[in-house]
Amino acid sequence: VRCGGESSLHKTVDRLVAGQSRVLTPSISVAVTKPLHFQSDVQQRRFFTSPAVNNYTKLLSDDLVVRSFSSTAGDVATSKSADTNQQIISHAESGDIKSAQELLTQMHTDAISQNGSDQFADIDSYTAVMNGLIDQQKQLISSIGEEMNEIASDLNATMPNRLSSESNEKGTAKVMTLAEMANDLLIQMEDISGVSDRYSSMRGNVAYELRNANLLPTSHHYDLAITSFVNAATVARDTNYSSPATNNAPYVAQRWLQRMETLAFDPYSGVSPSVDSYYHVMEAYASLGNGAAAIPANKNRAPILAQAVYDKLKENTNLIPTVREHRLLIRAWSNSTCKEAAYKAMGLWMNMLRLFRAGDEEMEPRLEDGKMVLEAWSRAINKHSARRAQTVLNAMEKLVSHKKTEVRPDLDCYKYVLIAMSRSKVPDVGANVIDLFNTMEEDRIFPDTACFDAAIETFKNCSRRAKLEEAETYANAAEMMLKRMEREHDRSSV
Repeated sequence: VRCGGESSLHKTVDRLVAGQSRVLTPSISVAVTKPLHFQSDVQQRRFFTSPAVNNYTKLLSDDLVVRSFSSTAGDVATSKSADTNQQIISHAESGDIKSAQELLTQMHTDAISQNGSDQFADIDSYTAVMNGLIDQQKQLISSIGEEMNEIASDLNATMPNRLSSESNEKGTAKVMTLAEMANDLLIQMEDISGVSDRYSSMRGNVAYELRNANLLPTSHHYDLAITSFVNAATVARDTNYSSPATNNAPYVAQRWLQRMETLAFDPYSGVSPSVDSYYHVMEAYASLGNGAAAIPANKNRAPILAQAVYDKLKENTNLIPTVREHRLLIRAWSNSTCKEAAYKAMGLWMNMLRLFRAGDEEMEPRLEDGKMVLEAWSRAINKHSARRAQTVLNAMEKLVSHKKTEVRPDLDCYKYVLIAMSRSKVPDVGANVIDLFNTMEEDRIFPDTACFDAAIETFKNCSRRAKLEEAETYANAAEMMLKRMEREHDRSSV
């Protein structure tokens, strides 16, 4: 502090002495230097023994004492916060989520009541608790799966089954509760960091002066929230559990995905969705149409919603869909009763086939993939169903014959094609039935009753719609197929 002359600090001293104001000094070291205009030691002694300087020295000393006390209190508070954060992390990692959340909530309450933004739990604590919530979900889902397997293996035990079902319902409700807890934590992080001010019409209850940018959520936190609701949606499907919360879970997951997409436009946010982010939301929507407790309308809505998320993924130039997304959508469309479901499933399967032929080995269609598409065509109400099903089957056979894959069509594949043919109204659809049976025989695939029934039904329908001479041919073919069926029955009975 330089004193003397007409400096501003000298005027401040005058104000302090006159009691006009009291200025708190910054927490820096204070050095009193010799004023340049002092010409002798006598003049210097007179200045520093003056009443004004003595009073200022006293005020300065008092202020430094106050600052020293405040600094010490702040250090203690910081140390306490660090200890509490460590306790939260330890509790969360050990599985004691309840204690971890209680401490986190207490820190949140204290920070607001004491108006201290640095007293909120740190981002590591929030991360640990959210990770712990997901871990608890996984443990519950695993236990539910084991119980469901026990129920399936003990069909005669009615009482244990009922009790197990009730237990699974409680477990599913708990999984949903854990998802809502993760959701609340993410909302709290957005609120404290100020994200909710910039990207949402919803405003939190944390005052502006308490904003703490250190709690900005990362992509990991948004993915955790998405995963928590996907877990709730899928376990509800598996246990045939339905509630407003579980039915709404996929939509909440998509809301967080949309938030990530919005944040991705801000280069400073550090947040952007990954392929996993999109896949998990698709998974949640696909679960809507499955399970005994599924709302009938959802069977048609589920693949449409999942497809919309997939289309958004394809629009993202930084991400490339994987085989997981293709298979998930094929399954979703195959389970749907939409009029265009079989077309959609086939389009996805053909796209996988095209990518596989282009050299992407990851996209190699599995037997299950083709089988789902063929089953969709066997149910489709479309005059081209039989021809489309045969196209898929021929593509599968060519992959094997060209040694591109070892995945061979099985009995179900041929059966679904024959069923699609039996439902067709095209007059000449039965022309390839005998060829299908011959191919099955060459590959040592033995037709079952459903195959023979479908073949006979196909010949019957063709006979009714064909011209006179062709009608007789189809009628004879139906009779021969019946005799062949009887021979197969006799052979299998021996």
